[in-house]
Amino acid sequence: MSNIEKVKDEDLVSVIKRVILKYCPYTENRIDLLADAFAPTIGISIQVYEGTTHIYFDYKNRKEKEKSFESILIPRVIQFEELRGIMDFILQDHEVLNGFRTQKDQTVVDMGFNVNWCERNLKGMYCSGIQLQLDFYPDKELANTFLYWLFQNYYDSLEKSPTILAVKNEVIQHTKTDWFENLDKEGILRFLSQLSEEELRELAESLDNEVFWKYTTSQTSGEKPKQYFLKSEENG
Repeated sequence: MSNIEKVKDEDLVSVIKRVILKYCPYTENRIDLLADAFAPTIGISIQVYEGTTHIYFDYKNRKEKEKSFESILIPRVIQFEELRGIMDFILQDHEVLNGFRTQKDQTVVDMGFNVNWCERNLKGMYCSGIQLQLDFYPDKELANTFLYWLFQNYYDSLEKSPTILAVKNEVIQHTKTDWFENLDKEGILRFLSQLSEEELRELAESLDNEVFWKYTTSQTSGEKPKQYFLKSEENG
């Protein structure tokens, strides 16, 4: 194993690209990968634990019985923009995200990328598939933060995976709960002010019946249901 350590912040994405291209260089025509059952693949595992990030590369070329490893260690948590640089680099070449799954209570995310085979993509990195793993175990909060970021920035690619919807809903529910728990009344009202009239009406109609009853039967209620129905009858 060869280790690359003490990577400067601004160099991280460049170092990652250099390692990938070391094993999967650009070629003018990679069409032979389609017919090669032993075509090379590369896996990238980004493991974040106790404030450090360890990035492992696993290159396999079964045809030549070759298997190589590289690793990078940085003494901090990887940043969103660094992950964006990695994701964009992969998706520019391997446009098809054909796998998305989570493990260990959604603290580990696995994504698989394939080439979108067409004439314009004959030129590119010489590998049939790229696997990217994000491992935050056991930090559920940090994992949730990065998952939410992925949904915000790459949902057009992610939504094609049949497993994405359940994961997305759970992450958004968790984030929504945490979001509102950390807002005061003024902050909640600012959020609600962004909703359209129809969205506000749907939200109000979904109120718990007891909450609705409590505020429509209070002495300070501005519009009581009884008064509303009486007005309706008079207008009829």
